[in-house]
Amino acid sequence: MSRPRRLLGILALTAALCGVETGAVELDGRLKWFGILSLLPEEDLRRQQSGTPGFDQDLDLRLVLRHRAGRFTWLADHSTTYLQSDARGLAGLGPTLTQTAVSDRRRLADLTWTLDEGSDRQLLHRFDRLAVRYRHGPWGVTLGRQAVSWGNGLVFQPLDLFNPFAPTTVDQDYKAGDDLLLVERALDAGGNLQLLAVGRRDDAGERGADAASFAGKWHRFIGVSELELVAGRHYRDRVAGVGYRFPVGGALLRADLLATRLATGTWKVSGIVNGDYSFMVGQRNVYAFAEYFHNAFGVRELADSPAAYPEPLTDRLQRGELFNLMRDY
Repeated sequence: MSRPRRLLGILALTAALCGVETGAVELDGRLKWFGILSLLPEEDLRRQQSGTPGFDQDLDLRLVLRHRAGRFTWLADHSTTYLQSDARGLAGLGPTLTQTAVSDRRRLADLTWTLDEGSDRQLLHRFDRLAVRYRHGPWGVTLGRQAVSWGNGLVFQPLDLFNPFAPTTVDQDYKAGDDLLLVERALDAGGNLQLLAVGRRDDAGERGADAASFAGKWHRFIGVSELELVAGRHYRDRVAGVGYRFPVGGALLRADLLATRLATGTWKVSGIVNGDYSFMVGQRNVYAFAEYFHNAFGVRELADSPAAYPEPLTDRLQRGELFNLMRDY
């Protein structure tokens, strides 16, 4: 799907509800509304299906509970969300405006309940976080629904295989959680080690290793730079990656490289290179960045039909790991 040629407007309204903290218990809330009105070009799939202009809105009430008891911390985020879209029901068109999870079809636990649903709307509530975290010395263990982010991408995220944000997602305050086990260990020489297992269901609703992810990440400071090594199994694929970031003058440069060995034995190598820099213009702070992304699963030319795209690409689009059809951005 191509990007809108003209964007008429994006409206956002955020309200932080009063937080309550009593001893080891913290309760906070956030109310957020997003709306977008867009004009789409003739070749856009959404325009062909539902016309233009298109309007989407997302209203979300999130309640955040944290309870600390010794070395344990209990986490619970409950979200009540109203979604409305002119393109609702058009499967495969990508994430919602704020990438809100609308079902737990692929997650281990079903913690999403629909309150009301229509042809262009949905009202639902769900637990986006429901986990317990244990900390002792350099060790940490998290079990339950939680979010994990890996990699150095600013827009594209080749190393983040666990619910990455889409490039067009407006609200990135909260990332959708997965059902996982995360073991962390702070290293004496600086940096840390993470071991991660993410449980999922396959298309048939069955739990199993072929739909799960098992990975490890080693992170180390090397002088003023940072190095990350990643390896594991993601669904039926083997993955290995490296990330590096280092300062150059007042800018910060980053690079990620991910090699994927498909179940067929084929290798695919994706990666990003980016940099960002902040500077003053008069009395104003200006932030600038640039990023190049090579999508090894992408194609060089758009196909006439969605069925013509290669299966490794469409699988990752449906799983929410990729959001782009082309090879280079």
